[in-house]
Amino acid sequence: MKAFKLVSLMILVLSGTAFAAEISVSRERGGGRGGHSFPGSYRQTCANIYATPRVLEADCKDRSGRYVHTYLEDPRLCSDDIRNHNGQLFCNKEHERVPEGSFRSTCNNESVYRGTLSADCKTRSGERRHSILQYFYECRGDIANDDGYLVCD
Repeated sequence: MKAFKLVSLMILVLSGTAFAAEISVSRERGGGRGGHSFPGSYRQTCANIYATPRVLEADCKDRSGRYVHTYLEDPRLCSDDIRNHNGQLFCNKEHERVPEGSFRSTCNNESVYRGTLSADCKTRSGERRHSILQYFYECRGDIANDDGYLVCD
């Protein structure tokens, strides 16, 4: 793991004479903990970074310069820069849009929230069933309706 020094310069005035003293605080930095690393501008203002494929955690500076513990779910799905905004990790994710697939011809009220696709899908008997498909973005083929259930083909 890499380390960096957060350095502040303190000027002391004693008896009309100014002298400077350096105060250093060491904080751990890097993506080594957890075994994964995700690039992004957040690395410039965040420390104590911990990453797995499903979560990125870090202590990130807010506007006042204080470190705030924050996390980002599914960082591997970020389609752009992972950034720190006032002590919170953010990015845009491609999977937040309803995907294409054959299910769209027999399902309605489709939505995506936090990596889960949900829809009301028609069963073989013609009834509607509410169905969800978690981590749908991991599907390599078509997303289909199988008797009212969303499935990866």
